[in-house]
Amino acid sequence: MEEKSLYKPSAKYYDLLVDKKEIEKEANFISKILKKYQVKSILDIGCGTGLYLLPLKKKRFLVEGLDLSKEMLREAKKR
Repeated sequence: MEEKSLYKPSAKYYDLLVDKKEIEKEANFISKILKKYQVKSILDIGCGTGLYLLPLKKKRFLVEGLDLSKEMLREAKKR
């Protein structure tokens, strides 16, 4: 069955639409909260291209991402 997705044609360009500095700021904020509660692993449901996963992984969290779009996951795996 062929995937019908809004993101199918745009997955490889999706990251061009976001501000990477804002992602980094948000990842830092998320990290502070999770460390406060001693969280060690993260499941990002609807991870898209995985923009949050890499900065959080660098902060020593165990990360896993899920998305309905195969194309978005393909881009995430490239990271």
